[in-house]
Amino acid sequence: MTNYLWFSTRGAGIVSLIMFTLVVVLGILTASRWQTRNWPQFVTAGLHRSLALSSLIFLVIHIVTAVVDPFTNLGWSAAFIPFSSTYRPVALGLGSVALYLLAALILTSLIRDRIGLRTWRVIHWAAYAFWPVALIHGIGTGSDSGAVWMRAINGVCISAVAAAAAWRLWEASTRQPLADLVPAPTEDSSHIVNPAGFLGGPRVEAGTLVSVGPAGAARASAGAPRARGGDRLLGGPVAAAGAESYAAHRARLGRMPLHGPALIPAVEAAGLLGRGGAGFPVGRKWRSVAERSNGHAVVVANGAEGKSTSRKDRVLMSLRPHLVLDGALIAANAVGADEVVMYIGTEHRPALDAMTRAIAERHREFTIPVRLVEAPIGFVVGESSAAVHYINTGDARPTMAPPRTFESGVGGRPTVVSNVESLAYTALIARYGPDWYRAAGRGETRGTALVTVSGTTPAQRVVEIEYGTPLGEVLERVGAWTTAGQGVMLGDSFGAWADVHAARDLPLDPAVMKQYGLSFGAGVIAVLPATTCGVIETAEVMAYMAGESAGQCGPCVYGLNALAEATQRLAVGRPNQGDLAGIARWGSQLSGRGACAHPDGAVAFVNSGLQIFADEFALHARGGCSLRVGRAGRPMVAAG
Repeated sequence: MTNYLWFSTRGAGIVSLIMFTLVVVLGILTASRWQTRNWPQFVTAGLHRSLALSSLIFLVIHIVTAVVDPFTNLGWSAAFIPFSSTYRPVALGLGSVALYLLAALILTSLIRDRIGLRTWRVIHWAAYAFWPVALIHGIGTGSDSGAVWMRAINGVCISAVAAAAAWRLWEASTRQPLADLVPAPTEDSSHIVNPAGFLGGPRVEAGTLVSVGPAGAARASAGAPRARGGDRLLGGPVAAAGAESYAAHRARLGRMPLHGPALIPAVEAAGLLGRGGAGFPVGRKWRSVAERSNGHAVVVANGAEGKSTSRKDRVLMSLRPHLVLDGALIAANAVGADEVVMYIGTEHRPALDAMTRAIAERHREFTIPVRLVEAPIGFVVGESSAAVHYINTGDARPTMAPPRTFESGVGGRPTVVSNVESLAYTALIARYGPDWYRAAGRGETRGTALVTVSGTTPAQRVVEIEYGTPLGEVLERVGAWTTAGQGVMLGDSFGAWADVHAARDLPLDPAVMKQYGLSFGAGVIAVLPATTCGVIETAEVMAYMAGESAGQCGPCVYGLNALAEATQRLAVGRPNQGDLAGIARWGSQLSGRGACAHPDGAVAFVNSGLQIFADEFALHARGGCSLRVGRAGRPMVAAG
C-alpha cells in the first residue's frame, strides 16, 4: 500500500507540473490573442480554463497521498504551513507557497466581477509565480529528480514557458507605435482632415447652447467655428505629444458645458449617428433612456473596440481622453444618470492609461461616480448587451432576451451604451451646436468621422474625414491606392468586400453605401493588396469570426465553424465536393437564427466575398489559385 501511495504522489505531482506548464503557456497565448485558421482563439481560452481546473484534481491527489503516506510522515501542517516541516523545509515550504498562489489565482478568477478586471489581472499574473515555485519544489523534494527522464520533463517544461514568454515580449515590442497611426498634418486639409486644430475657431463657454425652435430648426451658438477643414476630434497637440492633459484640454476648448435634457434635441438636430458600427441615431438612444431614467440611469462609454481591423477608438482615448470623458459626463447630465462606466478593452494599454490619468486629474470635480471597467479580449464583448452583461456579472456574452439595455441595464437601471467616438462628438456639439456639426459633410449624412485604413499602407492609419469623401481620395491621401488589389473591406468583418476600382468614387456616406449593400460600420477601410488572394483573406476573416463567437447558440458554434472550415478548404485548394455551393446554402440557413447578430454579419461578409472574388473562388474550387506566391506581409485581420 505504501508503494502505491508513493507512486501516486510522484505521478500526480509530475502530471500536475505538466498541466500547470500548459496552463501558463496557454495563458500567455490567450493574452496575446494568438490564433490560426485551425486553432481559433476561443479554443485556446477554453483549454486554458479547463486545464487549470482539471489540474486541481491531480494536485489534490498529490497532496493527500503525500500526507497520508506513513513513509513520509509529513502531517497536514507541513502541507499548509510553509517551511514548517522538519524534512526538507525549504523545498516542501515552496510547495505550500505554490499552493496558496494557485488558490489566489483561482479564487480571484471566480470573483473577478467584484474586484475589477485590473485588480484581477495584477493578482492573476503575479499568481503565475506558482509555476517556477512549484518547479523548484518538485526538483527539491523528488527522489527521482536526477533521473534522465525527469530532467527531460523539467527541461521541456522550462523551455516551453521560456519560449512562450519570449514570443510574447517580441510580439509586444513589434506592435505599431500609437503616434504612427495618425498621419502628420498636411497643408491641404479641406477635405480629408488631419491633426491641425480647430483652425483658430473661438472657444464657447458653458451656457451658450443651440436653441431648437418649434419647427425643429437649429440655430448655432454665436461664434461657433464654421470652417469645413481641420480636425474636430483629433484637433490640438500632434499625436507624438501623447495624451492631452486636462489643463491643455481646458485651455483649448473651455469648460465642459452641461445643459441637461436640453442637449438631447440638439444632438437629434445634428443627426449624429453612433460610431460603434450599427449607426443608430445617438439622440434617439439618449431620449429613450431619459424618458425612463428618473434620475437613476447609467452611461456606459464603450471603448472595447474588439474589432481586429479598427484602431480609431483606442487612438481617440489615448490622445483625447478628456474629450471622451466630457462626452460621457455630458451624456449623464442629459439623460439623468447617476453613474458613468468607462468600458475599455483590456488590451488597449495606452488608452487605459490615458483614461485612468484623466479620471484621476479631475475626479474632485465629479458630481457622480465614474468608474473604469476593463473589457475582456474578444470581438463580441463590445456589443451593448454583452458590455452590460459583463459589467453586471463578469460574463461578456450578448443577452438578446428582453428587457433591452435602455430599459434595464447596469444594475437593472436604464442604460445608455455609447461608443467613445460618439460621446466625443457630443462634447463638441454641446459647445458649438448642431449647425456647426452639420457644416461638414459632402452628402446626405452630415459631419465627420474617424476611419482606420489598413492593408496596403506601411502601417495602419487613423484619419478624420468628412462623410461623403470618395474612397479613392482617402486611399490616395494615406498612400494605399498605388498598391491596391481588387478588393477592399468596408465596415470591418461586419461589413462587406467591394471592388476597390469600381468603388473608387464611392462616397463614404452611410446613407449612400446602404443603397449599394455596403456599410460604413466602424469606419474600417481594409484594402486587399495586389499580391494577396481574396479567397485566402476571406477564409482568414471567417476563421476569425468563428473564433470570436460567444459560443452560446448553434448557428455560431456549428454554423460559423462549418462555413469557416469550408472556406478554408477552398483557400488551401483542397475543397470537398460541393463546398462552394454549400457556403451559399448554409449561409442562407444561418441568417436571422443566432442569439445575436454575429452570424448574420459573418454570412453577409462571406457572401460579399463569393460575389467580388467569384472567379477566384471558382478557381480554388478546382484546386487552383491565381496568386501562388501566397500572402504578402502581415494579415489584414491580425490578433491584437
